[in-house]
Amino acid sequence: TITVGIAFALGVVFNTCTAVLEGYQRFDITSRIMIVNNVVRVAGCFAVIFLGFGLKAMGICVLAGQIIGYALTYRELRGILPGRTFAPRKASLSSLRQMLSYGAYTFVANISLIVLNQNAPLLIGHFLSARLVAYYSFPLRLLSYSADMVGRLGMVTGTKAAELTAYGDMKTIARMAILVNRYCLMMFLPLTVYLAIFGRQLLKVWLNPAFAAESAPLLPVLGAGVVVAVAAQYNSSAILYGLAKHAALARAVLVEAILSVAGLCYTLPRYGIMGAAYLTAVLMIVSRGIVVPYALTRCLELAYGRYLWGIYGRALMIAAPVSIVAWLANHALGEPASWAVVLGGGTAMAACYYALVFFRGIEPEH
Repeated sequence: TITVGIAFALGVVFNTCTAVLEGYQRFDITSRIMIVNNVVRVAGCFAVIFLGFGLKAMGICVLAGQIIGYALTYRELRGILPGRTFAPRKASLSSLRQMLSYGAYTFVANISLIVLNQNAPLLIGHFLSARLVAYYSFPLRLLSYSADMVGRLGMVTGTKAAELTAYGDMKTIARMAILVNRYCLMMFLPLTVYLAIFGRQLLKVWLNPAFAAESAPLLPVLGAGVVVAVAAQYNSSAILYGLAKHAALARAVLVEAILSVAGLCYTLPRYGIMGAAYLTAVLMIVSRGIVVPYALTRCLELAYGRYLWGIYGRALMIAAPVSIVAWLANHALGEPASWAVVLGGGTAMAACYYALVFFRGIEPEH
């Protein structure tokens, strides 16, 4: 508890330094610092486990990595802003009011997203059982970890949108919104299709048939929600932050969080984890897949239909025939649960898909 408290206290102070580096778009620096932090954390945890120490020692290693990362961040910040002093006397009420006007919506959005990320496992454990928490969380975690690259890209998109806003270049922001979301969708879509087609077979050979029977039906449902709300539209949210127009985003995810908690309380006792998956996916699609991009197109004065077609059109036209052929081939083989089919089918499908994306999905200048 003490180690976690120290980590959070340091983060309150030094995450601001990281935010400044990201504001200056020095992602080369923040990426190197993150690599150092991860190396210290992983190597330290491996060493203490190998030497027979427990969780306390692992926590100290994690904290040590964070402290080293914060120290490097502060040093790099002073290098980017030479001669600047950071003192309480330089704070002003006008700056505080400006930060609060922006941060209030950010706070609401972040709290709502925390609720959305944690409420389903907690309520499943309360209404059903801890065993079903694992069956629900595993496919969602599998999808979320794979979509983390989209979130990393969103940090760059948001700061670039803020820079372009300062120059009044809204046309470039609109083009960036379409292309970045399209490319993220194209990058993530094969994984979702693969899990929908081969997911049950994968879980059978990777874990066990009982786990596959419970978790595999959730994969296409949750995958659809993650594809639309995260892969295809996460950068819409990031650009709203860059435009300082994220009030609509905050309201959307707040309503989504409220409906999610209330809906899960009703759905779980009656329809189980499958009902929870459908509810979660539908709310994600409506809130972050429909409402948020609509709010962005209003800010950019862009036609809503054109925006959505620019993101989904090429990706779906490429993915549809590849997915159909992969499903037919797998069905013709009898959907065997073997590593040869699971890995071979996924590799063949991904190779065909990405080859078509390279020639038909990417803009010529890219």
